[in-house]
Amino acid sequence: MTIEQGLVAELRADGAVSAIVGQRIFPEVVPQGQDGAAIVYRRVGTTRHQTLDGQRNVIEVIMRIDCWEDSFGACWTLANAVRSALNQLTGAIGGFTIQRSHLEAESNLSVFEGDKREYRVSQDYVIWYVEV
Repeated sequence: MTIEQGLVAELRADGAVSAIVGQRIFPEVVPQGQDGAAIVYRRVGTTRHQTLDGQRNVIEVIMRIDCWEDSFGACWTLANAVRSALNQLTGAIGGFTIQRSHLEAESNLSVFEGDKREYRVSQDYVIWYVEV
């Protein structure tokens, strides 16, 4: 299991998040034909650290989570639910031990093309975990 798969499982297990998006959590882009609320995730960066005692499996990743919705308010409701699920997350997730996670940056980057209105809140999480 990858850290991405673990985070997706965590989001799907969260009642507030799953009530809004159901199973609509995708890597990179929302597939065509998917309407309504959705989450898109991507790994923005990875740094592998070596500890003072020589441990080499400590990894820092930056994960971007984009929340998509049909209205501004609903988009922020979804973003708040994601923040509650992922900010300060610690513990075992699918073969990884998350030591620390925090929301680093958050912004709204909505898309308006013709009659199409899509609201997006983009969140960057810094996650430190131990690879087993």
